[in-house]
Amino acid sequence: MSTPVPLSYSPAAARRRWWRLAWHAALLAAVLGAGLTVFKYRDEFRLRARRMYWGRRCLNYQMPTDAVLYEPDPERARCLLDRSADYVDIAWPCDEGPHVAFMPRCLREYDTQDSWYDAERPYLKLFRSPRDAPVCFLGRRVSCRRTERLIVIHGSSVDLERPTSGVAGFALRPPKWSDPSQASVLTCLDLDFCAIGPPRPTAQLRPGVADPSDSSHLMIDYGTPDPSSNGTFTVIGTLHAYLQDDGTLNWDVRKR
Repeated sequence: MSTPVPLSYSPAAARRRWWRLAWHAALLAAVLGAGLTVFKYRDEFRLRARRMYWGRRCLNYQMPTDAVLYEPDPERARCLLDRSADYVDIAWPCDEGPHVAFMPRCLREYDTQDSWYDAERPYLKLFRSPRDAPVCFLGRRVSCRRTERLIVIHGSSVDLERPTSGVAGFALRPPKWSDPSQASVLTCLDLDFCAIGPPRPTAQLRPGVADPSDSSHLMIDYGTPDPSSNGTFTVIGTLHAYLQDDGTLNWDVRKR
Protein backbone atom coordinates (compact mmCIF):
# COMPACT_ATOMS: atom_id res chain seq x y z
CA MET A 1 0.00 0.00 0.00
CA SER A 2 1.34 3.39 -0.99
CA THR A 3 2.24 5.96 1.62
CA PRO A 4 -0.14 9.00 1.68
CA VAL A 5 1.47 12.23 0.57
CA PRO A 6 0.76 15.17 2.97
CA LEU A 7 -0.77 18.26 1.36
CA SER A 8 -0.01 21.82 2.43
CA TYR A 9 -2.73 24.51 2.19
CA SER A 10 -0.95 27.21 4.05
CA PRO A 11 -0.04 29.40 1.00
CA ALA A 12 -3.65 29.46 -0.26
CA ALA A 13 -4.99 30.19 3.22
CA ALA A 14 -2.53 33.03 3.59
CA ARG A 15 -3.62 34.51 0.26
CA ARG A 16 -7.28 34.36 1.27
CA ARG A 17 -6.53 36.09 4.53
CA TRP A 18 -4.61 38.83 2.68
CA TRP A 19 -7.46 39.44 0.22
CA ARG A 20 -9.97 39.51 3.07
CA LEU A 21 -7.91 42.08 4.95
CA ALA A 22 -7.48 44.16 1.79
CA TRP A 23 -11.22 44.07 1.10
CA HIS A 24 -12.08 45.14 4.65
CA ALA A 25 -9.51 47.92 4.51
CA ALA A 26 -10.89 49.21 1.21
CA LEU A 27 -14.46 49.08 2.54
CA LEU A 28 -13.44 50.95 5.69
CA ALA A 29 -11.63 53.59 3.63
CA ALA A 30 -14.71 54.08 1.43
CA VAL A 31 -17.00 54.44 4.45
CA LEU A 32 -14.64 56.92 6.09
CA GLY A 33 -14.29 58.87 2.84
CA ALA A 34 -18.07 59.07 2.40
CA GLY A 35 -18.48 60.14 6.02
CA LEU A 36 -15.87 62.89 5.68
CA THR A 37 -17.49 64.10 2.45
CA VAL A 38 -20.93 64.26 4.07
CA PHE A 39 -19.47 66.09 7.08
CA LYS A 40 -17.59 68.58 4.92
CA TYR A 41 -20.60 69.40 2.72
CA ARG A 42 -23.29 68.82 5.36
CA ASP A 43 -24.74 72.32 5.04
CA GLU A 44 -25.18 72.01 1.29
CA PHE A 45 -26.67 68.52 1.59
CA ARG A 46 -29.07 69.79 4.25
CA LEU A 47 -30.09 72.70 2.01
CA ARG A 48 -30.69 70.45 -0.98
CA ALA A 49 -32.69 67.99 1.12
CA ARG A 50 -34.90 70.77 2.49
CA ARG A 51 -35.35 72.20 -0.99
CA MET A 52 -36.44 68.82 -2.34
CA TYR A 53 -38.83 68.23 0.58
CA TRP A 54 -40.60 71.60 0.52
CA GLY A 55 -40.55 71.74 -3.29
CA ARG A 56 -42.40 68.43 -3.48
CA ARG A 57 -44.86 69.65 -0.86
CA CYS A 58 -45.58 72.65 -3.09
CA LEU A 59 -45.98 70.50 -6.19
CA ASN A 60 -48.54 68.30 -4.44
CA TYR A 61 -50.38 71.16 -2.75
CA GLN A 62 -54.17 71.32 -3.11
CA MET A 63 -55.68 74.80 -2.88
CA PRO A 64 -58.51 74.98 -0.31
CA THR A 65 -61.65 76.22 -2.03
CA ASP A 66 -62.73 78.24 1.03
CA ALA A 67 -59.44 80.12 1.45
CA VAL A 68 -59.65 83.86 2.11
CA LEU A 69 -56.96 85.41 -0.04
CA TYR A 70 -56.79 88.77 1.73
CA GLU A 71 -58.49 89.99 4.91
CA PRO A 72 -58.04 93.61 6.05
CA ASP A 73 -60.46 93.42 8.98
CA PRO A 74 -58.32 93.02 12.14
CA GLU A 75 -60.80 90.84 14.02
CA ARG A 76 -61.37 88.39 11.19
CA ALA A 77 -57.64 88.49 10.39
CA ARG A 78 -56.78 87.32 13.92
CA CYS A 79 -59.21 84.42 13.54
CA LEU A 80 -57.54 83.36 10.31
CA LEU A 81 -54.08 83.58 11.86
CA ASP A 82 -55.21 81.35 14.74
CA ARG A 83 -56.94 78.90 12.39
CA SER A 84 -54.17 78.12 9.90
CA ALA A 85 -50.41 78.47 9.43
CA ASP A 86 -51.04 79.33 5.77
CA TYR A 87 -51.91 82.94 6.68
CA VAL A 88 -49.33 85.68 7.23
CA ASP A 89 -49.74 89.12 8.75
CA ILE A 90 -48.69 91.69 6.12
CA ALA A 91 -49.89 94.83 7.88
CA TRP A 92 -47.83 98.00 7.62
CA PRO A 93 -46.69 99.65 10.87
CA CYS A 94 -49.34 102.35 10.37
CA ASP A 95 -52.18 99.81 10.10
CA GLU A 96 -54.46 99.20 13.05
CA GLY A 97 -54.33 95.51 13.76
CA PRO A 98 -53.29 92.64 11.48
CA HIS A 99 -54.01 92.35 7.77
CA VAL A 100 -53.52 88.80 6.55
CA ALA A 101 -52.74 87.23 3.19
CA PHE A 102 -53.00 83.60 2.18
CA MET A 103 -49.45 82.30 1.63
CA PRO A 104 -49.14 78.53 2.13
CA ARG A 105 -46.49 77.52 4.64
CA CYS A 106 -44.89 75.03 2.25
CA LEU A 107 -44.25 77.82 -0.27
CA ARG A 108 -42.78 80.11 2.38
CA GLU A 109 -40.48 77.32 3.56
CA TYR A 110 -39.44 76.59 -0.01
CA ASP A 111 -38.67 80.26 -0.52
CA THR A 112 -36.28 80.28 2.45
CA GLN A 113 -34.07 77.69 0.72
CA ASP A 114 -33.06 80.22 -1.92
CA SER A 115 -29.90 82.30 -1.86
CA TRP A 116 -31.98 85.49 -2.23
CA TYR A 117 -33.90 84.88 0.98
CA ASP A 118 -33.92 87.77 3.44
CA ALA A 119 -35.13 86.90 6.94
CA GLU A 120 -36.08 90.53 7.55
CA ARG A 121 -38.82 90.37 4.91
CA PRO A 122 -42.05 88.80 6.21
CA TYR A 123 -43.23 87.94 2.72
CA LEU A 124 -41.91 86.03 -0.26
CA LYS A 125 -39.07 87.47 -2.32
CA LEU A 126 -41.10 86.54 -5.40
CA PHE A 127 -43.35 89.52 -4.74
CA ARG A 128 -42.63 93.22 -5.06
CA SER A 129 -44.46 94.18 -1.84
CA PRO A 130 -46.63 92.54 0.84
CA ARG A 131 -49.77 93.82 -0.87
CA ASP A 132 -48.99 91.64 -3.89
CA ALA A 133 -48.58 88.57 -1.75
CA PRO A 134 -51.85 86.57 -1.56
CA VAL A 135 -51.47 83.25 -3.35
CA CYS A 136 -54.53 82.21 -5.33
CA PHE A 137 -53.03 79.07 -6.89
CA LEU A 138 -50.18 76.74 -5.98
CA GLY A 139 -49.49 73.34 -7.47
CA ARG A 140 -48.09 71.20 -10.28
CA ARG A 141 -49.06 71.62 -13.93
CA VAL A 142 -47.72 69.62 -16.88
CA SER A 143 -47.76 70.76 -20.51
CA CYS A 144 -48.76 68.65 -23.50
CA ARG A 145 -45.15 67.58 -24.08
CA ARG A 146 -44.59 66.76 -20.40
CA THR A 147 -42.92 69.99 -19.31
CA GLU A 148 -43.48 70.03 -15.57
CA ARG A 149 -43.59 73.27 -13.58
CA LEU A 150 -44.51 74.45 -10.12
CA ILE A 151 -47.14 77.13 -10.74
CA VAL A 152 -47.53 80.04 -8.31
CA ILE A 153 -50.27 82.58 -9.07
CA HIS A 154 -50.69 85.50 -6.73
CA GLY A 155 -53.04 88.46 -6.46
CA SER A 156 -56.26 89.26 -4.63
CA SER A 157 -58.10 91.56 -7.04
CA VAL A 158 -58.18 92.31 -10.77
CA ASP A 159 -58.99 95.25 -13.01
CA LEU A 160 -62.34 94.68 -14.71
CA GLU A 161 -61.07 96.31 -17.91
CA ARG A 162 -57.85 94.23 -17.92
CA PRO A 163 -58.55 91.16 -15.78
CA THR A 164 -54.99 89.84 -16.02
CA SER A 165 -53.61 93.07 -14.57
CA GLY A 166 -52.55 92.75 -10.97
CA VAL A 167 -52.06 89.00 -11.34
CA ALA A 168 -48.58 87.47 -11.54
CA GLY A 169 -47.85 83.94 -12.64
CA PHE A 170 -44.64 82.11 -11.85
CA ALA A 171 -43.67 78.86 -13.57
CA LEU A 172 -40.86 77.40 -11.47
CA ARG A 173 -38.75 74.44 -12.51
CA PRO A 174 -39.23 71.63 -9.98
CA PRO A 175 -36.24 71.18 -7.67
CA LYS A 176 -33.64 68.52 -8.36
CA TRP A 177 -30.93 67.15 -6.09
CA SER A 178 -28.28 68.18 -8.61
CA ASP A 179 -29.29 71.86 -8.44
CA PRO A 180 -26.43 74.01 -7.05
CA SER A 181 -27.07 75.43 -3.61
CA GLN A 182 -26.71 79.03 -4.81
CA ALA A 183 -29.16 78.72 -7.69
CA SER A 184 -32.38 80.68 -7.37
CA VAL A 185 -35.63 78.73 -7.40
CA LEU A 186 -37.06 81.42 -9.67
CA THR A 187 -36.61 80.26 -13.27
CA CYS A 188 -39.54 81.68 -15.24
CA LEU A 189 -41.57 84.80 -14.69
CA ASP A 190 -44.65 86.15 -16.42
CA LEU A 191 -45.98 89.44 -15.06
CA ASP A 192 -48.84 91.64 -16.22
CA PHE A 193 -49.26 94.43 -13.70
CA CYS A 194 -51.57 97.37 -14.21
CA ALA A 195 -49.78 100.65 -14.85
CA ILE A 196 -50.06 103.43 -12.27
CA GLY A 197 -53.08 105.58 -13.01
CA PRO A 198 -56.54 106.55 -11.78
CA PRO A 199 -58.49 103.92 -9.82
CA ARG A 200 -60.54 101.52 -11.88
CA PRO A 201 -63.37 99.12 -10.99
CA THR A 202 -61.96 95.93 -9.53
CA ALA A 203 -63.17 92.44 -8.71
CA GLN A 204 -61.96 89.96 -6.15
CA LEU A 205 -60.22 86.71 -7.00
CA ARG A 206 -61.24 83.29 -5.74
CA PRO A 207 -58.85 80.40 -5.01
CA GLY A 208 -57.73 78.74 -8.23
CA VAL A 209 -58.68 75.23 -9.30
CA ALA A 210 -56.62 72.74 -11.30
CA ASP A 211 -58.45 71.25 -14.26
CA PRO A 212 -58.62 67.47 -13.63
CA SER A 213 -59.12 66.76 -17.33
CA ASP A 214 -56.19 68.89 -18.58
CA SER A 215 -52.90 68.76 -16.68
CA SER A 216 -51.73 72.05 -18.24
CA HIS A 217 -54.84 74.07 -17.33
CA LEU A 218 -55.93 75.99 -14.22
CA MET A 219 -58.88 78.30 -13.58
CA ILE A 220 -59.34 81.29 -11.27
CA ASP A 221 -62.80 82.85 -10.88
CA TYR A 222 -63.21 86.55 -10.17
CA GLY A 223 -66.27 88.52 -9.14
CA THR A 224 -67.89 90.52 -6.38
CA PRO A 225 -68.99 89.38 -2.92
CA ASP A 226 -72.48 90.18 -1.73
CA PRO A 227 -72.12 92.28 1.45
CA SER A 228 -75.71 91.54 2.49
CA SER A 229 -75.13 87.78 2.74
CA ASN A 230 -72.53 85.56 4.32
CA GLY A 231 -70.22 83.98 1.78
CA THR A 232 -72.25 84.66 -1.37
CA PHE A 233 -70.00 85.43 -4.34
CA THR A 234 -71.15 86.52 -7.81
CA VAL A 235 -68.76 85.25 -10.48
CA ILE A 236 -68.16 87.75 -13.29
CA GLY A 237 -65.53 85.84 -15.24
CA THR A 238 -62.75 83.29 -15.12
CA LEU A 239 -59.01 83.54 -15.73
CA HIS A 240 -57.66 80.51 -17.58
CA ALA A 241 -53.93 79.79 -17.57
CA TYR A 242 -52.30 77.13 -19.76
CA LEU A 243 -48.75 75.91 -19.25
CA GLN A 244 -46.87 75.92 -22.55
CA ASP A 245 -44.12 73.52 -23.61
CA ASP A 246 -41.51 76.27 -23.19
CA GLY A 247 -42.46 76.69 -19.51
CA THR A 248 -44.46 79.92 -19.85
CA LEU A 249 -48.10 80.59 -19.03
CA ASN A 250 -50.68 81.55 -21.65
CA TRP A 251 -53.62 83.53 -20.23
CA ASP A 252 -57.20 83.56 -21.47
CA VAL A 253 -60.08 85.60 -20.00
CA ARG A 254 -63.66 84.38 -20.31
CA LYS A 255 -66.39 86.68 -19.02
CA ARG A 256 -69.84 85.51 -18.07
